[in-house]
Amino acid sequence: IFYINYFFFVLFSKFLFCFLTKINRQVSFGQNIEFIYELVYRPNVDDEKTNKEYFSLLYDTDQQQSYFKNITGLEENWASKNEIGFNTQVFKDFKGNKFYLLDKVLSKFYKNDFKKINNWMITNDSKYILNHKTYQAKIASGGRNWVAWYSAEIPFADGPYKFNGLPGLIFEITDTENNYSFKLVQILKSNKNIILPNYTSLNDDDLKKLKKKTLENPSSNLMLAINQMKGNNMGFSVTFDNKNIDEKEMAEQLDKEIKDFNKTFNNPIEIGDVWLK
Repeated sequence: IFYINYFFFVLFSKFLFCFLTKINRQVSFGQNIEFIYELVYRPNVDDEKTNKEYFSLLYDTDQQQSYFKNITGLEENWASKNEIGFNTQVFKDFKGNKFYLLDKVLSKFYKNDFKKINNWMITNDSKYILNHKTYQAKIASGGRNWVAWYSAEIPFADGPYKFNGLPGLIFEITDTENNYSFKLVQILKSNKNIILPNYTSLNDDDLKKLKKKTLENPSSNLMLAINQMKGNNMGFSVTFDNKNIDEKEMAEQLDKEIKDFNKTFNNPIEIGDVWLK
């Protein structure tokens, strides 16, 4: 029998989803430089309040590949007082010309391909950031207009999130309405390897449908996993506020948590997307 405290029931749901996963896919490479970005963004379109989170852009100089993910709270310098909301990861393979988002829906990641960005408008404006001379570039992407500052002194055509394609690393990029602002705050030599999470491939339309369906009924896959465990004679027990709750109550708690999150985090970086915890 599994004994589960409610505060860990999201972790429990991860176990249940992994129970259904057939393929264990991990990819690793070597020799990297790590760029740390600070993101300040407005999670709620109706509120001026901002959140602050930190991200690692791990760049493999040999393979010319990078991996972007949220690292908020992993070290004291990267701590944040707000709830973590931005959980999309990004992998870029510049040699292989392969670029994809790893979008998280509940406990599972879904791979969604995107094309290399090459329609920047470069201006003559320049300024110094972290003692590097940077130049301005502009682009429209994801329903927003963005202003970036890049430096050819670090000759990697990369940047935070899925931004790439400039003749140097992006040091800063902000949308013109100040909903999202990424800033490079630290450059580190690193012996870390790029390790991607398990994922399922979906095209953009199918991923959007999955997100909308999940938002309508977040606990549907969880109940499917529970029923499968029951079919395999695997029992479980769930506790909330020091009392046992059944799977129906557990599903109601999960539905409430996901929908409450979506009410607060309703200003995704890509306008029109669905934001899920």
